[in-house]
Amino acid sequence: MKDDLIRLCGLWRHESKSGQTYYSGRLNRDVSVLIFKNEAKKDEKSPDLTLCLGKAEPKEKAEASGDDSAF
Repeated sequence: MKDDLIRLCGLWRHESKSGQTYYSGRLNRDVSVLIFKNEAKKDEKSPDLTLCLGKAEPKEKAEASGDDSAF
């Protein structure tokens, strides 16, 4: 099965100011990936994590802010 998978990007673990763990990476220079714990989980049928896509910061700005999620 591993041979059937397509690797999209690497993810780095971070901790938010509120202490929550999340993961971030980049699909390409324009699109960032974020994965968060589903804080609205109500039961076992609810997903454990939430995957979000967003506009990536320009690489120079991300480096200046200490964001090491560039892939």
